[in-house]
Amino acid sequence: MEEWGGGYDIVLISHLLYKYRKELATFIGKAFAALKPGGLLACNHWFCAPGCGAGGDGLRELDRSIHSFGHPLCHMEEFNNLLATTGFSLQLLLDIPDAYGMAKLHLAVKKGLPSTEAIMPGSCSACC
Repeated sequence: MEEWGGGYDIVLISHLLYKYRKELATFIGKAFAALKPGGLLACNHWFCAPGCGAGGDGLRELDRSIHSFGHPLCHMEEFNNLLATTGFSLQLLLDIPDAYGMAKLHLAVKKGLPSTEAIMPGSCSACC
């Protein structure tokens, strides 16, 4: 995997991690390193349920399988733990419906920003 640079405000990863499922810790670590403190990580992916074998209507499952390199990510709880152990604070988790089922959008912040006062001073005259 190549380097991503650094100092970014936002890293967006959508339906890409499937092919890196065996290297998730490395991939999420690169996202963490690329963000400045307080930066936002947005991840949008499909996750399988415990048991990873629930049937569906067949065609939809085949389409999703093709788009997710054979299989969605397992399991959302493990992914949430990976974010936390890497140094992210999960701020929001949303269900995002799409043509192939329900995806999960994770919005997580890189820990390390002292406070919002560092970005938004108390009065407008301080920044204008």
